[in-house]
Amino acid sequence: MGTKKNKAKELQIIEDYSEKSFAVVGNTKPLRKELSLLGGAYNPRLTCGAGWVFSKKHRARIDAFIATGKVNTK
Repeated sequence: MGTKKNKAKELQIIEDYSEKSFAVVGNTKPLRKELSLLGGAYNPRLTCGAGWVFSKKHRARIDAFIATGKVNTK
């Protein structure tokens, strides 16, 4: 059996989408449950294209998720 590919590594972070938020874009559809659990809100009409918006206080969680592909909501 092969190893499971970390699809989260394909995501792109848009720094400072607003004063209090950042955006995550890319092929987010397969990861929608995880991104929602991590506190994101999907918005199909972002200026940078469809993606998920997160409060900047969740940045460390998102960085960890992209690096590992595992959800840590703590």
